[in-house]
Amino acid sequence: MSSAKSSVALIGFMGSGKSTVGPLVAELFEWRFLDLDTLTAEAAGMSVNEVFAAEGEEGWRRRESSALVKTLTDDHLVLGCGGGVVLSEHNRRELRERFVTVYLFADKELIMERIKSSEERPLLQAPDPARK
Repeated sequence: MSSAKSSVALIGFMGSGKSTVGPLVAELFEWRFLDLDTLTAEAAGMSVNEVFAAEGEEGWRRRESSALVKTLTDDHLVLGCGGGVVLSEHNRRELRERFVTVYLFADKELIMERIKSSEERPLLQAPDPARK
């Protein structure tokens, strides 16, 4: 494989816009867009919430890393990564080596506005989601 990177990974906190920006970038480049959370849930045969309920965050992160590995041979791909994918050094290394990685930033107020009604975010099922 050449050293040129021919895929893009979008990283950032939940609600930063990865799932919105990703398809637009993919369309611009005429590449494919994949959402890592969707790939992870599909591979598990469960929703994100079901995986968290059955296996906790640790189980989700294992599955997420496995789903990431399956994308590493794809070229011309825009990958929207789950907000926690960068918690693993292994995942960060894979992203650095294989993708042009772009960090999407949004301030806390904007993120909270975007995700306030989302029940599909198990990490925010806490008494103070903004603090979490």
